[in-house]
Amino acid sequence: MKSDALKWARKQGLSTTHFVQAETLRQLCRITIVLQIIAAGVLSNAVIALVGVWLR
Repeated sequence: MKSDALKWARKQGLSTTHFVQAETLRQLCRITIVLQIIAAGVLSNAVIALVGVWLR
C-alpha cells in the first residue's frame, strides 16, 4: 500500500521527504481528531457528574 503511494508520489514529481511529511501530517491529524473526541467525552462526563451532584 505505502509503496504504491510512494510510486505515485514520485510520478507526480514529489520527493520522498515531501511524501513522508505529508503522511506524517495525515497521521497527526488523525491522532488529534481521536484525542479531541476522547477529550470531549471526558468533558461531557465531567459536566454530567457535576450537574448530578449540583441537583442532588
